[in-house]
Amino acid sequence: MDKEEFLIVRRSRIKKIKENQELLEKSLEVKIKIGPRAEVTITGDGMECWDAKNVLKAISEGFIIDRAMLLKNEKYVMESIEIEDFAKKRDDEKRILARAIGRDGSARRKIEEFTDCFIKINEKTINIVGEYEDVMDAKEGFIKLLDGATHSAVFRFLEKKIRDKRIKRII
Repeated sequence: MDKEEFLIVRRSRIKKIKENQELLEKSLEVKIKIGPRAEVTITGDGMECWDAKNVLKAISEGFIIDRAMLLKNEKYVMESIEIEDFAKKRDDEKRILARAIGRDGSARRKIEEFTDCFIKINEKTINIVGEYEDVMDAKEGFIKLLDGATHSAVFRFLEKKIRDKRIKRII
């Protein structure tokens, strides 16, 4: 039985979905209908609809299609952090966003390297794609940063997580 899922996509990303609609439909085994207000209707079997919704949400958040398609694999997840949840005042959002990005993107890049995740930071959200445990580590690192921890403290925390994982694999 066919199921329908609905999703509102960022207007700036709708073109990317339209350009690749045929490829997405074939790869995800669904039908994708794009409405005039950036609303997307996905029709297909239950699991395929669920996967397609996750993939299209990742594309909407700025991930390239290949990285978004990782979400078809049940080992991969996407988590989002809302910047406004950490801002006490409206003016805080830009400062907090800058902390998450780091100088020339260095903080984002380091967290990606430490956790083997893909990260996209938009005006309002931090989006993380990767394997579940890695995504949770990256999310925890960003939350620590957004709560005011120093960059070096967050990087030490993530380095310790990496060491702990290596030890677990050895044991």
